[in-house]
Amino acid sequence: MPKRGAIEFKISRREMDRVTKNMGKYGDGVRRRLKHAVEDTLLAVQREAVRLVPVKRGNLKRTIRPDKIGSYEGRILVGGQNDVDYASDIEYGTKAHTIEPVNATILRFKVGGQIVWAKKVNHPGTAAQPFMAPAAESQRQPHIDRVVRALRPNA
Repeated sequence: MPKRGAIEFKISRREMDRVTKNMGKYGDGVRRRLKHAVEDTLLAVQREAVRLVPVKRGNLKRTIRPDKIGSYEGRILVGGQNDVDYASDIEYGTKAHTIEPVNATILRFKVGGQIVWAKKVNHPGTAAQPFMAPAAESQRQPHIDRVVRALRPNA
């Protein structure tokens, strides 16, 4: 389970069940090609997400990474590291909310180059800027094609 604010994209074993339930009848070559098909898809999703993610300082972009690639499954994690816990806020947007200090008694921030002090701020919310969902969707058909190629006897 990803940390708060992180996003997880998975190609799971359950989604591959139709293929993997009969893996015993396939040779080692097919099984190896299927594993590579999943790995290739995960890396392609990662590359596309890195290309699409909105960049302010680049911290979120640096957290997009493959994680726990298994035999026929794997996932891409985003955010959830150190100060980068806002990945889901970027992907899905936020509702209007109040920001209050956690480790201080007052907030300090800049607006138009001016330093502002406040006890709380009513934030209007943020529009969604999806990057993971479009990245994953961009690889749906290529992944199917990779799996079909992997299942061919002389691929």
